[in-house]
This record gives sequence, C-alpha cells and structure tokens, in this order.
Amino acid sequence: VVDQPGDYSLIAYDANNCIAQSNTLTIVVQTAETPEITVNGETTFCEGFPVELVSSVGTNILWSNGFTDQTILAAVGGNYTVTSDGPCGVFTSAPVSLIMNPAPAIPVANDVFIPVPGVATLDAIGDSILWYDALGATTSIGSGNTWDTPFLNTTTSFWCEANTVYGGSLETGGKPDNTGGGGLPASGAYVWFNAYESFTILEVTVYATTAGLRTIQLCDSTGAVLETLDITIAIGTQVLTLGFDVPVGNYLSLRCPQNNLFRNNAGVTYPYAIGTVGQMFDTPFGTSYYYYFYNWQIQKSVMLCPSVREEVVVSVGPLTIEPRGGSQLSVYPVPTGDLLYVDGVRSGEQVQLMDPLGRVLLTHFPQRAGLVELALHGFAPGNYTLVVQGINRRATQKVVLVGP
Repeated sequence: VVDQPGDYSLIAYDANNCIAQSNTLTIVVQTAETPEITVNGETTFCEGFPVELVSSVGTNILWSNGFTDQTILAAVGGNYTVTSDGPCGVFTSAPVSLIMNPAPAIPVANDVFIPVPGVATLDAIGDSILWYDALGATTSIGSGNTWDTPFLNTTTSFWCEANTVYGGSLETGGKPDNTGGGGLPASGAYVWFNAYESFTILEVTVYATTAGLRTIQLCDSTGAVLETLDITIAIGTQVLTLGFDVPVGNYLSLRCPQNNLFRNNAGVTYPYAIGTVGQMFDTPFGTSYYYYFYNWQIQKSVMLCPSVREEVVVSVGPLTIEPRGGSQLSVYPVPTGDLLYVDGVRSGEQVQLMDPLGRVLLTHFPQRAGLVELALHGFAPGNYTLVVQGINRRATQKVVLVGP
C-alpha cells in the first residue's frame, strides 16, 4: 500500500542470493482541487457592463451557465459556480452572487436645425440625462433634459443617455448620543469599525468642552490617513459635516488627534451598527469606551446605470437637398414648430406636404421663383414629407413637426 509519490521497484533474491529487479513504477499523488472564483469588478453591476469571472482551475471545467472557458463575462445577475472534473472526482466552487441593475430606456431626442452659426438648445426625454460629444466619450459635457450646446459653426453630433440611480439611501450609525458616564480622556483613542461596502460619512455629532480647532481624520487599518478635515468648533453639542468617503475594509477608524472631545467610559454596548454597511466593534482600550463621534449620518454608494446613447444632430445653416434634374433647394428650419421655408423653388413648381400615409395635407403653387413660406398651424406633431415637383425636377425631404 503506497501513499506517497515517488519511483517504486522490487528486488527479489533466490536461494543462491541471485538478484532479480522488477520494472519501476512512478506514483503521482493527485490532490483534490476545489476551484475558486475571482470576480474582477463589483458584484453589483449595470446592465450592459458584464463582470469578468475567473476560475482558479483552467481545464476540464464547466460553469453553471454552460461556458467552459477559464474566464467568462457574466452579463446577468444570479449565482455562479464552476465545476472541475479531475482524476480524483468532480469538485464545485462556492457560489458567487451577482446583482444586475437594469438600464433605463434609450432617451427620446430630436435633431435640431439652426439657420445660422450659434448655440442650439437640445431636449431629451428621460431620467438623469447626460450629454456627450462622442459616442464612446467617458466624460459628459452637460446634463439635464434641456441643454445648450457650445457655439457651433458646422453641423455637429452630440449623444445623450438616460441614467437610473441605484443606491444612495441615507442611514445612521454609531452610538446615538453621549448618555452614560464619561468626559475628556486622559490620553485618547478611537473606535475601530469594519466597512462591508463603501459609503460616505455625511455628518457626525461631537460634544466639546472647549472651543477651538479640531482635526478629524479617517484612517485605515495601519493608521494611514485617508481623509482629513480641520474645523473650528464651539463649546457644546456640535454637528460636523465631513463628507468622508469610506472604502471597504477592516479596522478603520475616525480620529481626532487633539483628543479633547467628550468620550464615554460607561453606558457603552458594542457592537454598534453603521446602517447596513458596517459595524463598530472595539477600541485600543477595550469595549468599555466610546470615542468622540456620535450619531453618524451616512449615505450608501450611488450607482448610475446608463442607457444606450442616442445621437442628436445639430444642423447649421439651411438644409440642402439635391433634386433629380435640377439645382439645389434649401429647407429650414428642420425640425420646425409652425413655419417651414423652402428656398430655390421655381415658378410654376408644386410644393406639397404629405403625412406618413402619403396623403396630401397641403399644396402650394408659387407664382414666382425663390422663397416659399408654408404655414403648418394646426398640424399634429410628427413626421411629414415635403415634395417639390416641376418640369424635369422632383425633390423629397423628411420634415419633423414638433409643434408650436
């Protein structure tokens, strides 16, 4: 019975001490390996931005969604596992739970025409609209359902996206107030806390027996300062606005290096929850003390999930169309509210406006060449077709009526 790896052989002796040696067998011990999943990214993600999952085992594996590559992209929420099939059996990883936040619908926005160089006002229907100057741009150049472009000299495209806001809820944490025994500390310390997810400390309450400058610090487990704020406070109960962004981590602390704020040495009962994102659990001097910062007001992290972007074209100058069999025509503004101008019409040509079903809604016969003004009062907003037709010449153009 062999339980160690190595090369094994047998030597036999006969009555005359003659030796016979067997062949050599090499024994390899195959360890049982349960695969582990690494998540490259956050476990909560936006629709359209899949998360990369990597298996610690690279061969003979099967993911719970049917894929067999070592690295996969998870595009939907749910529990993911990976199973490896080796010589010692089949082993399945612990599950990884992912949450996908749905993206909003693509915003509704119309192209805009301005007759001369200038600033255009763009409108989009959707929530938390952001504007971009390129389809793949990562930094927005404007926000809001209505946005004014920079000064434009030429026809330019912009893109808008709607966003759904997830998270951002307000919660409280820590000891609510300083009830119980206490006072100024002899040397001072701080409270350790763990953060299960990132959040922002908006405000805390302190109790000061002397006025003056205080330094407030957010520190990591090594004592390195992550955030700092110098603030002058008065005597008494004070609410301090911090705005400190707390990362995920253990043994974090909120400190006052001056150590001259009220702390409890009685009436303290750990742990103290920090909303649903963390917990205060101890101090360097034990669980009988609570240092300085009470009634934490926090905000959970905010995630913006974007829609597919919609292109909006700002046309500068008259819209030029090339008729069959003739010179150019200019049509403006497009889209329009109530008046539409057609320039370059010849005397005797017919100008018509048709609805999407091809029904003629308006017909005009100009008596002289040049500019024709069409009054569209009373027509419902929508898409229409402009037709200019004469001898040896015909032109059509889509016209968007947005209403007066």
